[in-house]
Amino acid sequence: MSLQSYYNDKAVYRKMSGGRVRGILALLRPLEGQKILDIGCGAGELGGRLKREISSVVVHGIDISEDAVRNAQQSLDFVVSYDIAGGEPFPE
Repeated sequence: MSLQSYYNDKAVYRKMSGGRVRGILALLRPLEGQKILDIGCGAGELGGRLKREISSVVVHGIDISEDAVRNAQQSLDFVVSYDIAGGEPFPE
């Protein structure tokens, strides 16, 4: 089974704890108005929260799971499904 198949078959995406999200937001708050790349963005939970709480931030995401990417497209500015560890050429 490929990694992509494994992640596409997962029924539930893990949610980050509130404390962890608050810590990340505190670290990234100075990036207001900047672009952020969320590697392993999952369903876009963290990136979506960044967009809601830090004004004018642009969040792009990448994740191995096509299912997660479909969900992340609802809240992030740009999302692509790609296995960055797989060594395959990046999709055009």
